[in-house]
Amino acid sequence: MENESPEDQWLLTPAEREQVMTKTRSANWLSFAVLLAFFRERGRFPRDEAEVGAQAFVTLSKQIGIPFTDDCRTLPAERTAKRMRAEIRAWFGFREATVADAEMLLIWLRDHVASEVGGEIELMIERLEVRCRELTIEPPTPDRVERIALVAKGARRPMSEMRGVLMAFQLLLLDFSGGGEVKTLVRGEWRGAQAPLSGRALLCAYYLNELLLKLTAREDPHPALFDAYESAIGAMGKGGNLPLVLRRFELALLRELGYGVMLDSDGSGQPFQPGEPYLYIIERGPWLCASEAAQEATDGVRVDGQTLLDLAANDFSRTETLREAGHLLRALIHHHLGGQPLQSRRVLNELRSSFY
Repeated sequence: MENESPEDQWLLTPAEREQVMTKTRSANWLSFAVLLAFFRERGRFPRDEAEVGAQAFVTLSKQIGIPFTDDCRTLPAERTAKRMRAEIRAWFGFREATVADAEMLLIWLRDHVASEVGGEIELMIERLEVRCRELTIEPPTPDRVERIALVAKGARRPMSEMRGVLMAFQLLLLDFSGGGEVKTLVRGEWRGAQAPLSGRALLCAYYLNELLLKLTAREDPHPALFDAYESAIGAMGKGGNLPLVLRRFELALLRELGYGVMLDSDGSGQPFQPGEPYLYIIERGPWLCASEAAQEATDGVRVDGQTLLDLAANDFSRTETLREAGHLLRALIHHHLGGQPLQSRRVLNELRSSFY
């Protein structure tokens, strides 16, 4: 964007302007235009208004015939922004980076870029954005780069202080050292009594661990997600309803990682209608099955309007909600895994088949 004049960067093509004007609410025209023009230039969406700059809002407002005021210099609310981002990605032929994409890109950075730029993070991000545009992928956020890896030296030795501490699915307080990617575990304390897991509960706990390993980034803290994980493991240890525990954790996981399930309204901005069938289209959200968007979709998950209302309220008391939520959340997780298989799910399926 540096080689263009400030105004040229934000000029809409006739097709882009037509796309902006398809928004039913004129209040959304400027926000959509800003996101569209920024994505066209950078292959990603702006992180905040400062990254866009006042000139963009002024120039774009003139092109779409909206009087400019200081109140216009804001990006859309998250609920609206999710729908806009999904539409813009699809319009340009892009998609979100999956976990598999992120791992592939990190390997590429390590093998082909890091040594060339001397490990400078800003230069690596610039090269990453260019690479993602070539692949028509929206780049992963910078904070999805590293995960803490710990080495527990000598933990299995008979006289090791940590021999009886490092137990699976127990709450631990850990202390580690080291400046590299792989840290050294130096101390561990047992911080609570968790009932030992067995049978299906144990397998479900491994499933949660596998989701966390595949979908979260190193050294990226998620206190709310940790609380949801601790609550889920605790419920499993007490004999809780496993499908209910899993659905609550899956929903919390998607929300916390920013993949969120679109549950505020349908794709056209209308409230959900109980009893009406909807098609949840990945990256576009739920649409009435009778809508044009649902008719044209090649895939999606069919859910009832009441299920979507229940999910928004985190209410799984209805049997049908629990069942449909399972199909929807698994489809969303599968999408964000980018095709990576889950070994825990494979083992569970093999155990099920062995009884028939």
